[in-house]
Amino acid sequence: MTTISSPINARFPEQASRRSRTFRPRFAYANNLYFQDGVLLTTILAGILYLIVAVSLDAAGYVGNMSLLIPVTLGAFVLGVLMAYSRFDGFFALSHSMFTGLAWILFLMAKILPSADEIAPIVSRGIPEFQAKAYFILLTWVNWVEALLTGGANAENYVFIFEISFLLWWLAYLGIWAVLRHGYTWRAIIPAGFVLLINTYYAPNSILGFLGLFALVALLLLVRTNLAEQQRRWREYRIHFNPDIGLDFVRNGLTFSVIVVALAWLSPSLGRNAQVRQLLEPASTRWVDAQQRLHTLYSGLNRQLRPSGSAFGDSLRLGGARNVGNRPVFQVVSNEGRYWRAVAFDTFDGHRWQNTSQDELQVEANELVGVADWQARDTLTQTITLLAPTGNVIFGAPDIYQTSVPMAATVNLYPMQSILVGNSGPEPIAADSVELTLAHSTRPLDIGDQYTVYSRYTQITQWDMNNAPTAYPNTILEKYLQLPDNLSPSVGELAQTILDESLTSTDTVYEKAATIEAYLR
Repeated sequence: MTTISSPINARFPEQASRRSRTFRPRFAYANNLYFQDGVLLTTILAGILYLIVAVSLDAAGYVGNMSLLIPVTLGAFVLGVLMAYSRFDGFFALSHSMFTGLAWILFLMAKILPSADEIAPIVSRGIPEFQAKAYFILLTWVNWVEALLTGGANAENYVFIFEISFLLWWLAYLGIWAVLRHGYTWRAIIPAGFVLLINTYYAPNSILGFLGLFALVALLLLVRTNLAEQQRRWREYRIHFNPDIGLDFVRNGLTFSVIVVALAWLSPSLGRNAQVRQLLEPASTRWVDAQQRLHTLYSGLNRQLRPSGSAFGDSLRLGGARNVGNRPVFQVVSNEGRYWRAVAFDTFDGHRWQNTSQDELQVEANELVGVADWQARDTLTQTITLLAPTGNVIFGAPDIYQTSVPMAATVNLYPMQSILVGNSGPEPIAADSVELTLAHSTRPLDIGDQYTVYSRYTQITQWDMNNAPTAYPNTILEKYLQLPDNLSPSVGELAQTILDESLTSTDTVYEKAATIEAYLR
């Protein structure tokens, strides 16, 4: 057998032999690791990264028993490290992790069930207690899926805990595997950071500190793995370097990371930047239906009581809990009025209310809007001062015909009616009159901003409503008095029962509506 030596090895045989001994892995399968330098610190930093995410989800305060996420993360971390050192390929590692993760999460969840009453029907069939707890958790899954398919609500929190646990298991396991086995540091940091950002935004309790700590650890992990990558290249090209270089890099990287995180913390938030908020405004409205649907499926969770533009969209799904806080949204200075509208819904499909207005109107500041000249209306001036984020929604008593800010409005058209022109009073003209059903300021509005709204405010009395004619126009009948095809007959039967018990045949339409309203209250 012929041995070929490189020129460097021929010239420095002792150094080459010593170098090969220095970097020979200590464990049988350590060659499976991508990084051979600083692997211990890399592993520790990656583990801390996912523990920060787990602790932040626990501290968020969505539901109780979220401390379960910490042992879930530790289990995924340990398995990820062992699999990275092993000789198994990716397919076996992923499939094994799935079943191991499910078993570990079910084991931990079975220990947080509050009492034996919930599993008593299952235990009564002769099933062991621990197995009954696992069945109970799976049964809650079935109920949740049924609510998802039927459009119902579900207030059971075990499903939420299970889903978050499984998400965090995969997040930690795949992140550790990607870093140690393949050297993909960004694949570990970006998904974990994305989850932490979402959690920071929606968490009922403030967890902003976890975001800063996560950024610091992530930067240190990038510094350490980038150095390890360079060390691989230097060794490949036979470039001499000091073995203690890692300590210098980590120390300097820590200093750099602290500076970057401090600057980001002290810098003004992008969320308060007018241009950024205006750019993101159209996209934010698309989350309305999805958020409302998730609220019904997880109606038992605590949520952050944050007024936002997403609360006033073109639809509102019914069902589930409503979280209403005591924080004021805006302040109104006006001579009278008790109802300030954000959006008007006109169609109910059996699950949600919708604003079906299709016509749009762009209105400049102080430009007059032609509104319908309904009876018993007077001009009302309102000064609105914002006390919380509202997504640039314009509030005002109906019907708004002028504002001090430019706006984009969704409107209903009423053709060929007498409309209001300026402040001169009703004047019939050949044009469509409009009703604003949802309006957004095209100029970004922030907390403390103020604007003025002018409305044609109703002065109708109870006598007027009792004596109002019941020959409604077809436009009103078709738009506001429609019923969905899938409406349960029991709704009408209940309404008739309420009226039969409370009223006489001579009562007016208004009195019938007031009676049903009082029953619902």
